[in-house]
Amino acid sequence: MNITYKELKKSIISVIKKEFKDIPINSNDISEGFQRPSFFIEFDNVNRTSSEEHYTKSLLVRIYY
Repeated sequence: MNITYKELKKSIISVIKKEFKDIPINSNDISEGFQRPSFFIEFDNVNRTSSEEHYTKSLLVRIYY
């Protein structure tokens, strides 16, 4: 099974929305101009390694509140 980064982000957003219905999730830059409180989701250290037999994806998910 192969999950895309987009599918992973949608799943994370779904879980956050279930628990925190009234808090918006933003995809903009978090430095200025956003409503508080807010969530921001960021993927960092995205890596993919592969060989003839398999490939591996890894990443760090940062959720800012």
